[in-house]
Amino acid sequence: MVHGAIPSAYKYNFWAERPGDAQEPAVVELTCLMPNGVVIPFEINRNITLDQIKEDLWDEASKYPLHGTLKDAPSYVFSCINSNAEVEELRDETRRLCDIKPFCSVLKVIEREGIKSDRNLDSQIGLLIGKGLHEFAALKNSEVNDFRWKMRLLGDDVALGRQKRSWTEKVHYQFPSRIAPVPIVPKNIETRLKDGHIVLVTKFENSE
Repeated sequence: MVHGAIPSAYKYNFWAERPGDAQEPAVVELTCLMPNGVVIPFEINRNITLDQIKEDLWDEASKYPLHGTLKDAPSYVFSCINSNAEVEELRDETRRLCDIKPFCSVLKVIEREGIKSDRNLDSQIGLLIGKGLHEFAALKNSEVNDFRWKMRLLGDDVALGRQKRSWTEKVHYQFPSRIAPVPIVPKNIETRLKDGHIVLVTKFENSE
């Protein structure tokens, strides 16, 4: 049996020690277990939040194999073994790493439950772009997934902004005015006038 120094992250009192001590610096080595089977270790500040960790992790994951099999980052959440020796799913990504205190400084990336795509919306988008969204999913390209996620957020922001408009603004947007906002008759209309008047021809159904 080979004996060696135990990494500080594996000590039982690792998170109990204060940052800045000689034995415990502010930067710790975090190990992340990815859903594609890749283990990614990297050093990170112990006071960083989970959303910042996820952003740095996805940048680091691009340097490893099987990166293309990952979905966009918001599709996953972290889980860990907490100080009570229980598996905890970390849905609140504003929490700091030092507050969570994962056992052995290990975080597992799992797919977020409850995410169901709107099939009707996907179908409408597919008709607009002339290509089914399932074809993009089959590519397993993280850049494509990230772009689609950002465009969906942009669409949600635009829709939310329109909902906050007044009823008159909604009417003008839904039914834009086609009347020229000037008192002078445009030339293309003036040439169609008969003795300075607009002639309307009305035809009723079932009549000659």
